[in-house]
Amino acid sequence: MSTDEDDKIPIVETYRGVGLHDEQDEERLRVVRAEIDHVFDEIEDLSDLVKWACYPGHAPESRLLAAAIVRAEFKRATDERRVRPDVNLERLGAGVAALDSNRRRCAWYYCSIFEPHDPPGEPRKVPRKVPLRGEPTLDELRRRSPLWDEATQSYRRE
Repeated sequence: MSTDEDDKIPIVETYRGVGLHDEQDEERLRVVRAEIDHVFDEIEDLSDLVKWACYPGHAPESRLLAAAIVRAEFKRATDERRVRPDVNLERLGAGVAALDSNRRRCAWYYCSIFEPHDPPGEPRKVPRKVPLRGEPTLDELRRRSPLWDEATQSYRRE
């Protein structure tokens, strides 16, 4: 999570106690709300929450929520002197790094700039309909690439 308060993504609405980030249309916000419901109502296993939090195809808000639940359960187990959950908190932190950072959010996808590239043929990250900060669209970037072949709509291999 971002530590700089002025770097936080502005919140446009609070849903079930979770702030919804700006720069999203109502259609996208419906998806985010549904994912928040899913995290609260459907996922009980902490390892499943960690997987949810670290998967770049899920909304940043629901990923941050899943991570917060895992951290809270870990802390509760520690406070109650129970066996702590088998969770790597460092890996979890890396999985949600900068998801609430305005300066570090991706202009083209609903994730942070630190997300790994999608595996070839396996798109996971959700593209934005309109890029942030006036950036060109992904299609415009492709067309600017010297490797982009407009006729085949694919990159040339050299």
